[in-house]
This record gives sequence, C-alpha cells and structure tokens, in this order.
Amino acid sequence: MGRNYEDDFASSELVELEVEGFENGDFLYQPVTAEMENLWVSECTSRDKETGEIIQDLSEVNKRRIALLHKVPYSRELIKKRTKLDKEWSELGVDHKWDFLKGLKPVRFNAIISAMVNFDNGDGEAKKKS
Repeated sequence: MGRNYEDDFASSELVELEVEGFENGDFLYQPVTAEMENLWVSECTSRDKETGEIIQDLSEVNKRRIALLHKVPYSRELIKKRTKLDKEWSELGVDHKWDFLKGLKPVRFNAIISAMVNFDNGDGEAKKKS
C-alpha cells in the first residue's frame, strides 16, 4: 500500500499542541499553510540597502504565529493583570496577544514558538481537537 498523500496538506482543524513544560491540551493551534508562510517571507523580509544582506524580522514572524494560537493556559485574570484588558485569550487581537506573551521568560516563549515551528515542519506532536 502506498503513502497517504493527504498527510502532505496542513490541517484546517485546530490541533492540541504539545509544548514542553506545559500540560497537554493547554494550547490550541491553527497549523500554518505554505501560502501563509510564503506571505510571511514576503512581508517580513527585506534587503539591507548597503550590504545587500537579506534580513528577516523574526519578531514579526513570531507575532504572526502567535495569532494562530486559539487557546493558551493563561487565565483571564492573569491576562488582565499583564495587559490591563479584561478579556479572554480568544478575545484579544494579535497585538495584545503579542504584548502578553512577549513578557514570558525566554524559556517559556521559546518552548511555545518551537512547538509551533516543529509541528509545522512535521517534527512536532499534536492531535486534532476532538
């Protein structure tokens, strides 16, 4: 029996992302498609006018990934304390999500970003939301 080529396509469903240091099910994530990634490369990459070196704004790429997180383990109270907004995660805009998560310890932030990147590269673990 041959390979299942259906697995070559990004899931259109949210997945429970496994993030090191967190409980399973803490994060719901919308996987990236090739179209999204190519758009990010186009919009987040520039060329240094003097050296010609290609520069990618990784903070902007990370911000776009964070926009694809639909659930995080952080409470409304903690979000309010850190952002001054009395909202659930799902009610926050991209900039407010970024403002909240950029205050994390690097080890926590990197674990979240790495889990998303690894999943999208086919190296991470996740399961479809039931």
